[in-house]
Amino acid sequence: MLLLASAGTFVIYATGRPRDTGTLQLAVAILCVVVLNASIGFAQEYSAERTSESLQAMVPHRCRVLRGGEVTDLPAADLVPGDVVLLEAGDAVPADCRLVEAHDVTVNNAALTGESAPVGRSAQAVDAGPLLRARNCVFMGTDVISGSARAVTFATGTATEFGRIFTASGLPRPAGQGATGIPYAQFTADDPVYRKAITLVQAGIVVSQFFNALAVRTERESIVRAGLFSNPWLLAAGGFGILLMAAISYLPPLQAVFHTAPLNATDWAVLAALGALLLAADEARKAWLRRRTVTAQGGPS
Repeated sequence: MLLLASAGTFVIYATGRPRDTGTLQLAVAILCVVVLNASIGFAQEYSAERTSESLQAMVPHRCRVLRGGEVTDLPAADLVPGDVVLLEAGDAVPADCRLVEAHDVTVNNAALTGESAPVGRSAQAVDAGPLLRARNCVFMGTDVISGSARAVTFATGTATEFGRIFTASGLPRPAGQGATGIPYAQFTADDPVYRKAITLVQAGIVVSQFFNALAVRTERESIVRAGLFSNPWLLAAGGFGILLMAAISYLPPLQAVFHTAPLNATDWAVLAALGALLLAADEARKAWLRRRTVTAQGGPS
C-alpha cells in the first residue's frame, strides 16, 4: 500500500503544472519508508537465522543415555527428566543434569556465566545456593572439557537455564516446536515494544516529510505568505500517505504483514508537533535569509 501511495504521489508530481518539488520529496519519503521497513525486516530475519545456527551448534542433537541397564544413543529432544546421561570430554551437555558419578570433570560454562576458564564439577552434595553455581550440576549449552560422568536429567528444552535465558531475550518459539526445543527465529517481530517502535519510526518519517514538503515549496518566502494550503495536490498526496500509514497501524491484516502496532492520539500529536517544529525551524531559516538579503542591499537591518 505504501508503494501505491509513493507511485500515486510520483504521478501527481509528474502531471502537476507547475511541478512542485515538495510533492516529489513526499513521494521519495514514502518510498524510503518502504525500503526502510524491508531493510529492517531483512536484517531481523538474517539475524534470527544466524542466531538459530549458533544455537543449533551449542545444543547437541544426540546424546548417550543409560536406559534399562543399556547404553542407548538418542536424539537430545527425546530426553526426559530422570534419564541418566553419560558424558565424556568433548561432549556438549544436552540438558540440565545433576551428577551422580564424576571423574575429574571440568566444564566450560562460558555460554551461561561468561567464565572463560573451565570449572570443576563433582558428584558431592553442595549447600543450597544459586543453581548455576552448584558444583554437582551441569547445564545445557555447556561443554565437557575433561573427565567423564553420569548425570541425572532434571530439566530439558526451555525448562533449562539455557532455555530460560533465551526465552527471556524475547525470541518466540516457532509454530510446531516441541516442548524440548529452543525458541528461535522471528527475532522480535512479536514483541509489542518492537512493533510500537517500528510503527513510530515509519509514521514519523511520513509525517515529518509531509511538513518538509510544505517547507521546501519556497526557498526564501514564508510558506504562510505563499499559501500553506494553496497546493491541493500536495495536500492530497500527504493526506493519502498519512491515511495509508494509519491503515497499516490499525488494520490487523496489515499489522501482521508490516509488524506494526496501533498508535494512540498522543503518539500522533507528538509526531505532528515534531513535524510542525521542523516547519517552524525552516520558516526561521527563511526569515534569516530574507533579513540578510535586505541588509546586504543596504536596507534596514
